[in-house]
This record gives sequence, C-alpha cells and structure tokens, in this order.
Amino acid sequence: MSNNNGVNISDLENKIKHYQDENIRISSELVESDKRFAVTRDSLSALQDQRSDLIEKLNSINNVIKGENIISNVFDESTNKTNTNQTPKKNKSTGNLDKQIQDIFSK
Repeated sequence: MSNNNGVNISDLENKIKHYQDENIRISSELVESDKRFAVTRDSLSALQDQRSDLIEKLNSINNVIKGENIISNVFDESTNKTNTNQTPKKNKSTGNLDKQIQDIFSK
C-alpha cells in the first residue's frame, strides 16, 4: 500500500510540475502578446496623428485655393462654343494667288 501511495504521490508531483511549467509558458506568451499589443497601439496612435495632420494640411490648402480662385474649371461647358465643323470660306484672292503661282512657275 505504501508503494501504491508512493506512485500516486510521484504521479501527482509530476502533474503539478507539468501544470506549473505550462502556466509559466502561457504567462510568458501573455507578456509577449502584451508587449506586441503596446507597440501596435503606439504605432496606430502615431499613424492616426499623422493622418489628422495631413487632413488639416489638405483642408488648409483647399481653403487657400477656394479663397483665391486660382484654379478655374477647365472642363466648364457653359462657355459659348463656336461650331468647329464649319468649312472655311474660299477667298477669291486665293484662287487668283494659285493662278499667279502657276503663271510664275510655268515660265
């Protein structure tokens, strides 16, 4: 009976040792995860600050552009357009000019 108790005590001690080791391993992983979380949180905070700064700068630039009307809408279709499909009128002097050129080079 003492042999059986000795085996049970040894078995229980091994289980306790195993659970203690497992507890230490899990605790170490938790500490490492907390460190990674802190670094990620700090990085995210820095990126959000940079984003806010960029938005402020863009808004400032937009206000300057709107205030000074520097840029006009190039694609504004409200302006009067001339009909570009018109054929140019032939000038009578062009016909005379062509005849004069032929006369000069035919000599």
